[in-house]
Amino acid sequence: MTILIISIIISALAYIIAEYNNASVIKYIFKPITTLLVIIIACMQMSNLQDIYADLIIVGLLFSLAGDIFLMHPRDRFVFGLGSFLIAHILFIIAISDGLNSVYDFLILLPAALYTLIFLKLILPKTGEMKLPVIVYALVLMIFLWQASVEYYYSAEVSAFYAFLGAVLFVISDSFLAHARFIGKKFYSIAVIHITYWMALVYLALSIK
Repeated sequence: MTILIISIIISALAYIIAEYNNASVIKYIFKPITTLLVIIIACMQMSNLQDIYADLIIVGLLFSLAGDIFLMHPRDRFVFGLGSFLIAHILFIIAISDGLNSVYDFLILLPAALYTLIFLKLILPKTGEMKLPVIVYALVLMIFLWQASVEYYYSAEVSAFYAFLGAVLFVISDSFLAHARFIGKKFYSIAVIHITYWMALVYLALSIK
């Protein structure tokens, strides 16, 4: 496992450096490799081949890999990438969600909902014809964060904490990605987007028990 984590770090750094230097061939190699290494960790975490949670997380990671490939395509495939990650998030939600436990679940929703509303207010004027897909994606991401927060609130298990961290890091990554896409890319955008993204995937993989 340690070797895999180190390999992910090296591969991710290689991709980020290549992205800053616009080294296309290296980018196309190391981006999918990094995500594939995370998927290997998820498969290694499985203790039961009939574990629905593990199956959903792994399939979600595979859709994340598809999203990676679409987003780095030389022709703009942003919508396809968005769709792939949307499916991934829905699978993560199904895996994590355990239904509503009490009225407190809706109180836990409030911070995620507030952040989503503020971010959409900031970004929607810049999205043009992408308004509806962005709204749908943001709402699904909000539900993912909400459900992960609920499970972490009610569970003392490390796996619930890892899933919560994965959701938080995904929100951070996608927020920076959306800002870079629609408002403007900062020098640090590439590094922040991808470091938080792969950390999110690793934590989701490690949430499998």
